Amino acid sequence: MSLILTDFQLAHYTTFGFIQLKEVLNDNEMKTITREFELGLQSARKNSPEVEDSSQLQWSSLKTEFPVTAGLIEDPRICGVAEQLIGKDAIPVFSNGNRWVANTSWHPDSPNVELRCVKIACYLQTVNSDSGALRVIPGSHKPELNQEITNLLKESNPNLNEIPSHVCDSEPGDIIAFDNRLFHAAIGTSKDKRQLTMNFMQTPKTNNAHLESKNLANQIIEVYDLTKAPTPYYSPEWASNPSQNQRRQRSIDWLKSMNML
Repeated sequence: MSLILTDFQLAHYTTFGFIQLKEVLNDNEMKTITREFELGLQSARKNSPEVEDSSQLQWSSLKTEFPVTAGLIEDPRICGVAEQLIGKDAIPVFSNGNRWVANTSWHPDSPNVELRCVKIACYLQTVNSDSGALRVIPGSHKPELNQEITNLLKESNPNLNEIPSHVCDSEPGDIIAFDNRLFHAAIGTSKDKRQLTMNFMQTPKTNNAHLESKNLANQIIEVYDLTKAPTPYYSPEWASNPSQNQRRQRSIDWLKSMNML
């Protein structure tokens, strides 16, 4: 079932760089996703036994052992939202499980100028201003404000909570979609904050956008290396696309073009 955004939601995203959508995934789905998350977490811990509770753990969910989670980037309620925000030919780029243990400093995910990307986040437990909820600086995806904030952080090095922001309180099943250029952070993160992140990019249509998509591919691999994510990142069964899903195929074609598959 598709999730149709209203004109106001579309305008909100364009103006502020993010939208929050409540109760997109139901309780039964979240129970299954939580079980799959536990399997991913166990695999990540075995792959990095020295990390334990001292650092972020991350893994790719695009594997057959995580069928429900892997299917989210093809789901009309998730990918369909991305398609409404950045174009009908939006490419699913990754789907990750993340176990966080510390605050996250203010940062955008991407410096891209021409390539539009949207990240969709879903938390597996209740998060608010005191427990690591996503904080965003509305409008900071726009170049002028983005540069001003970059300069401010570099020159003043303020505390995380000194920056005015919007706190995206969230319950399991809610999703938050935000522009990859948007400044965001998290304060009050517990030792076991659980999050799914899914990223989508518009199909590159210019030489610069193609170059930025290559930079994005490199960034993904660098983060997997940094977090010691279990390999392979994409299972052969998932990449065979037995159901011939068009959204998955867009992802597979891009990953192959970037030599990631």
